[in-house]
Amino acid sequence: MYNTLEKQNQFTVDWDTMKKKKESGRVRGKNVDILDDSVYDDLTAGAEKRRLSLRVYVNKVLRDKTLKDKALLYYYPNLLKAGYEDGIIMIRDGTMDKVAQIRLMKKRLHCDLCDSDTCIHTCFATALPEFGYLFEDII
Repeated sequence: MYNTLEKQNQFTVDWDTMKKKKESGRVRGKNVDILDDSVYDDLTAGAEKRRLSLRVYVNKVLRDKTLKDKALLYYYPNLLKAGYEDGIIMIRDGTMDKVAQIRLMKKRLHCDLCDSDTCIHTCFATALPEFGYLFEDII
């Protein structure tokens, strides 16, 4: 599907060819039709920026996410995301047997449970995908 430049790097893509395919409407195949257009556009932009094929880039993103989840489970075994609602990340702390509410206050994360900006709950929250949602209106 992609014309790779194997002489330079097996993951490098000939973006001129990709642009021609995109202009002709042949880039999206049945394998990526499950993605929303905005997600597809973001992934394609990320792949192009790193000069990777879409397939390689998507696999890299998913692999990185899987490794990050495993690392979080290993490093923070007693913390678990309990939910996200109205700009608040809720984190279940098994050690304290309580739920910490993390919110954005004055462009800094704040934990209501510890009344702190630098506790373990705020550190854990930065590794969650919901962390980005807190900054959606700012970015």
